[in-house]
Amino acid sequence: MIGVLLKTASSGHADLERELAFFKRNHHRMSYHELRSRTLIVGSETVEAANKVPVTQRMKRLGMRWTVDGGQGILSIRALLKSGRFNAA
Repeated sequence: MIGVLLKTASSGHADLERELAFFKRNHHRMSYHELRSRTLIVGSETVEAANKVPVTQRMKRLGMRWTVDGGQGILSIRALLKSGRFNAA
Protein backbone atom coordinates (compact mmCIF):
# COMPACT_ATOMS: atom_id res chain seq x y z
CA MET A 1 0.00 0.00 0.00
CA ILE A 2 2.81 2.42 0.87
CA GLY A 3 4.48 1.65 -2.46
CA VAL A 4 1.29 2.61 -4.28
CA LEU A 5 1.05 5.85 -2.31
CA LEU A 6 4.67 6.71 -3.01
CA LYS A 7 4.23 5.95 -6.71
CA THR A 8 1.12 8.13 -6.83
CA ALA A 9 2.91 10.94 -5.00
CA SER A 10 5.91 10.78 -7.32
CA SER A 11 3.60 10.59 -10.34
CA GLY A 12 1.76 13.65 -9.04
CA HIS A 13 5.08 15.42 -8.62
CA ALA A 14 6.07 14.56 -12.19
CA ASP A 15 2.70 15.85 -13.42
CA LEU A 16 3.17 19.06 -11.48
CA GLU A 17 6.67 19.51 -12.89
CA ARG A 18 5.37 18.94 -16.44
CA GLU A 19 2.60 21.50 -15.95
CA LEU A 20 5.00 24.01 -14.42
CA ALA A 21 7.37 23.57 -17.37
CA PHE A 22 4.45 24.23 -19.75
CA PHE A 23 3.65 27.52 -18.02
CA LYS A 24 7.30 28.56 -18.01
CA ARG A 25 7.60 27.85 -21.75
CA ASN A 26 4.37 29.60 -22.65
CA HIS A 27 4.08 32.51 -20.22
CA HIS A 28 4.58 35.00 -23.07
CA ARG A 29 1.34 33.75 -24.62
CA MET A 30 -0.68 34.27 -21.46
CA SER A 31 -1.22 38.02 -21.42
CA TYR A 32 -4.91 37.71 -20.66
CA HIS A 33 -5.23 41.06 -18.91
CA GLU A 34 -3.81 42.90 -21.92
CA LEU A 35 -5.99 40.98 -24.36
CA ARG A 36 -9.14 41.65 -22.36
CA SER A 37 -8.26 45.34 -22.06
CA ARG A 38 -8.20 45.41 -25.88
CA THR A 39 -11.64 43.70 -25.85
CA LEU A 40 -10.22 40.61 -27.54
CA ILE A 41 -11.64 37.15 -26.88
CA VAL A 42 -9.76 35.09 -24.33
CA GLY A 43 -10.67 31.42 -24.12
CA SER A 44 -12.68 29.13 -26.28
CA GLU A 45 -16.16 29.65 -24.86
CA THR A 46 -17.17 32.26 -27.45
CA VAL A 47 -15.80 30.22 -30.33
CA GLU A 48 -17.52 27.10 -29.08
CA ALA A 49 -20.82 28.95 -28.72
CA ALA A 50 -20.45 30.45 -32.19
CA ASN A 51 -20.09 26.94 -33.60
CA LYS A 52 -22.71 25.31 -31.43
CA VAL A 53 -25.63 27.51 -32.46
CA PRO A 54 -25.44 26.98 -36.26
CA VAL A 55 -24.67 23.28 -35.85
CA THR A 56 -27.55 22.83 -33.44
CA GLN A 57 -29.91 24.79 -35.66
CA ARG A 58 -28.89 22.80 -38.72
CA MET A 59 -28.83 19.36 -37.18
CA LYS A 60 -31.82 19.51 -34.84
CA ARG A 61 -34.59 20.77 -37.05
CA LEU A 62 -38.02 19.32 -36.49
CA GLY A 63 -38.20 15.70 -37.63
CA MET A 64 -34.52 15.40 -38.62
CA ARG A 65 -32.59 12.29 -37.74
CA TRP A 66 -28.93 11.80 -38.60
CA THR A 67 -26.47 8.97 -38.48
CA VAL A 68 -23.02 9.95 -37.29
CA ASP A 69 -21.60 9.61 -40.83
CA GLY A 70 -24.49 11.50 -42.43
CA GLY A 71 -24.35 14.32 -39.91
CA GLN A 72 -20.58 14.62 -40.25
CA GLY A 73 -20.91 14.72 -44.03
CA ILE A 74 -23.44 17.55 -43.93
CA LEU A 75 -21.39 19.52 -41.40
CA SER A 76 -18.20 19.06 -43.44
CA ILE A 77 -19.88 20.30 -46.62
CA ARG A 78 -21.42 23.24 -44.76
CA ALA A 79 -18.06 24.17 -43.22
CA LEU A 80 -16.38 24.06 -46.65
CA LEU A 81 -19.12 26.20 -48.18
CA LYS A 82 -19.12 28.77 -45.37
CA SER A 83 -15.31 29.04 -45.33
CA GLY A 84 -15.09 29.51 -49.10
CA ARG A 85 -12.98 26.37 -49.50
CA PHE A 86 -15.56 24.13 -51.16
CA ASN A 87 -14.09 24.35 -54.68
CA ALA A 88 -10.56 23.73 -53.39
CA ALA A 89 -11.72 20.63 -51.53
